[in-house]
Amino acid sequence: MDECPSVLIARAATPADISGKTDEWAELLDDKAKLLEIREADGKAYARVQARYDADNLYLGYRVMSPRGQMKNAGQDDRLLFKTGDAVDLMIGQNRENAATAIAGDTRILLSMLGKEPIAILNQKVAPNAAAKEQFNFSSPWRTIPFARVAKANAVKMATSGIGGGYFVEAAIPWSTLGIAPRAGLQLKGDVGVLFADVGGTQTIARQYWSNKATGLVNDVPGEADLAPNLWGTFVLE
Repeated sequence: MDECPSVLIARAATPADISGKTDEWAELLDDKAKLLEIREADGKAYARVQARYDADNLYLGYRVMSPRGQMKNAGQDDRLLFKTGDAVDLMIGQNRENAATAIAGDTRILLSMLGKEPIAILNQKVAPNAAAKEQFNFSSPWRTIPFARVAKANAVKMATSGIGGGYFVEAAIPWSTLGIAPRAGLQLKGDVGVLFADVGGTQTIARQYWSNKATGLVNDVPGEADLAPNLWGTFVLE
């Protein structure tokens, strides 16, 4: 198996204005700029992602290559939006050598649309302080994977808009939501990804990630919900 990649996340000079405009993300539109690339080995590109941070937030900008000029998700259950249309993803957690299983703090933030409103959903397989109402079982006819916390991440700010060749998503994710205290030199396990819908925006038909390449599964709810920190890359805060 190839070694998981690593990326340096720059310190932001100023907080990002989450408006859905690409003004603060010029590098995303410059194919020569070196950013996180979500692509296949043969070079087919799915998305470019830029990350910055400050003391309060992790900022992410996604440029998604899509025939559709806007993010579309027909889902009604916010816990299952990864099954029902377009979305972008952040996976993040504590850095460690043995990441075979998820531990407390390993987190997925799914960014999508619920109706006409942007939404962020926090998923944690292990969360000792989670409330009983936040627990959710991702099930299929042959297996169930329990999560301690699946809930709206109301503190996350997100906006999206159409751009040439696809659509743009930007987000400010508070470190407090992730349970992480940022500092220069901090290493984290992490990944970013994009989920693609069918023509009608009613069903997710493809999942592509920067580090985790074992994402061909699109017909098994527990498998698509599960966390795989052993396949995440490394984020290093500048």
